[in-house]
Parts: sequence; C-alpha cells; structure tokens
Amino acid sequence: ELYGELGELDRQAMVLNNMGGFAYRDGRWDEAVGLYQRGAQLHKRAGDVASSAYGDCNVGEVLADQGRLEQAEVLLQRARRIWRSTDHEWGVASADALLGRVAVRDGRYDEGLQLLRQAYLVFRELRTADDVRWVEALTAEAYAMSREPEAALNTADLLLAGLPSGARLNALLHRVRGFAFAQTGDLASAEEELE
Repeated sequence: ELYGELGELDRQAMVLNNMGGFAYRDGRWDEAVGLYQRGAQLHKRAGDVASSAYGDCNVGEVLADQGRLEQAEVLLQRARRIWRSTDHEWGVASADALLGRVAVRDGRYDEGLQLLRQAYLVFRELRTADDVRWVEALTAEAYAMSREPEAALNTADLLLAGLPSGARLNALLHRVRGFAFAQTGDLASAEEELE
C-alpha cells in the first residue's frame, strides 16, 4: 500500500510477487495467482517487461502443479522468450526447469530431462547453489515419473544427505522416494516416505 501511495510501481510489483510466493507455499494457490498477476501488470506499467515475466513464470508453476499443463507451458514459454531476449540467464534457466517439469508430467521424459539438464548447467555456471539443488530435486522427481526408481532414489538420497531437516525440498524428495519404493515393490518403505 505504501509503495502504491508513493507511486513506486516497480517496488509495489516486487512486494506483490513476494506475497504471491508466500501464498503459493501456504497452499493458497488462487490468491497466489492473483498476486502474481497484479505484480506483473504493475511491472508492465512501470515499463519493466523483463520483470513482468516473473508473473508468467510463477503463474505457470501454479498451473503446472494443478495439472493444467498446456496453460502452464504457454506462460512459461512466454516468460522464457522475454528473458532470452533480455539476456536474463537466471530467468531462462528457471523457465527451462519448470518447462522440464511440465514435459515430464506430460509424459515427454526425454525432453523434460534435457530441459532440466540445461537449467542445471546454467545454475552451476551462475553458482546459485539453491537453484542447483532445486533442479536436482526436479530431476529426481523426473526419474521417478519416468519409472527409473534406482536413479530417483540415488539422486534423492544424495540431496537429502546434504539438506537440513527443515529444508523446503525435503517433502518433495521424500515423495520421490515414496514413488520410487512403490515402483520397486517395497510398499512399507513407500508408505513411510509418503507419510
């Protein structure tokens, strides 16, 4: 509200985007989408098209989590095009990671793993360790979804060994382990991981 009163659209947009992230992590997905979209509109009004692409990327992530893969892919591709045209490497890698996840969820495993690999390499080059771990977790998930339980377990185990118990990625990695154990027939371990 303060940034709105001051007419600082770019800062208001950043706050709305952050609030969208908090809503998303709390499971308030409709609220998150609204906040992301408002932030993107304000970035556009401020003349910052590159930052407005965060709205598309973030809404695309929510849509993908809801299983609305086609809609998600359109938004993620648009964000990627904008970031590629502005040489925003981190943004392109983020879009690639999410596009990889969408492709895997759509059954296009090879394409998805290739996009995840691209994102991983860029994040390694940029030395953004949290993003590297995030893509590795998405890769573990991709292995589980493509019915490669050993690769899924190995990747998830390596990541879990280096993460603190309250890390954001832990739930995803335990879910991956649950899927993988179920695929190997170890239902007791699968249930324990999913719990």
